[in-house]
Amino acid sequence: MMSPMQKLDEFVITQLEEFKDSNAFTQIQETYATLEEWQQDAVKFGMMVLSLLIPFILIFISYLFYSSASSELNLHETIIKEANQIIASRTDLRKKAGVLNPTPVGDRTALERMISGLGLSTSKLRVDTNSFDEIIGNGVSETRATIEFKDMSNEDLNNTFKTLSFRGKFKFREILITKNEKTQLLEGSFGISLFSQLQDNSAGAAAEDY
Repeated sequence: MMSPMQKLDEFVITQLEEFKDSNAFTQIQETYATLEEWQQDAVKFGMMVLSLLIPFILIFISYLFYSSASSELNLHETIIKEANQIIASRTDLRKKAGVLNPTPVGDRTALERMISGLGLSTSKLRVDTNSFDEIIGNGVSETRATIEFKDMSNEDLNNTFKTLSFRGKFKFREILITKNEKTQLLEGSFGISLFSQLQDNSAGAAAEDY
């Protein structure tokens, strides 16, 4: 199987051979013969420059072709990698869960109630409206959200992390912390994941039928 460059070379050679057998080439030869010597020298020089440029043009075309193919391959690899990560997160959540919450959170309001029930101040903690997400697979629900915080001291934030981790069974993802220059208190956000055991309604349904 020929490479793209070999196909291009073959095409160019074929076109040149066909051009040599054409009437146009004969007319060019006749016209060239009638030119003065300095004009013929100019034509020769132009042909020489053209013959030097053609390889560079072919190399540039080849570079564009392979660069495009390489970019497409990298894009396919990225898509496959991200797809595998999504599949792994949806089908193998139990391995990542560790300790499961007894019941799924359900929605953002329920998550806020849960945080408040842990004794944390909702005036300093807020669930980002557009961040709530739930992934379900293998009998496990993973709740994901971004928690925004403000007006916290180092001790407050440290205690918040401890409470959410040990009592709330939350897992932390990305954390962003900045200091307010006016109040010297901390503000920012952090991502959380909460793994919960899905309710099995089959046993209850069987009991009712009985």
